[in-house]
Amino acid sequence: MIAAIDALVRREYLTFLAGFRALAPVSAVLDNLALSDVGLQDQISSADGVRSVERTDGSGQLYYDYEIAGAGAHSLISVTCARNKLYAHFVTAPNPEWSRDEAVLRRLHQSFKTVDPAGPSPSTS
Repeated sequence: MIAAIDALVRREYLTFLAGFRALAPVSAVLDNLALSDVGLQDQISSADGVRSVERTDGSGQLYYDYEIAGAGAHSLISVTCARNKLYAHFVTAPNPEWSRDEAVLRRLHQSFKTVDPAGPSPSTS
């Protein structure tokens, strides 16, 4: 799924790959994602900083969160494994739009989570 948040400036998308039971070490996952994405490779190589953090949600699901402050764009990436799939959620914006819309983009990034199909229905509050 790819969603342009506005006219070709900011992007949000989710991708998944089957056959993954667990996440690789946090240091390897971003490099592996970049192997198939030249834009991500360029952003990482020209980045002013790349930050990574491990977090666990309330149900024990492990996520890796990455923040890339690139020369031309800023990206937030969350990666997790669930039901033998690796899920990667990307939120990217050029630096001028990032500066303007950082709070909204961070909220969009933080909204990503996997849902257990056998678990309770998500609340709609």
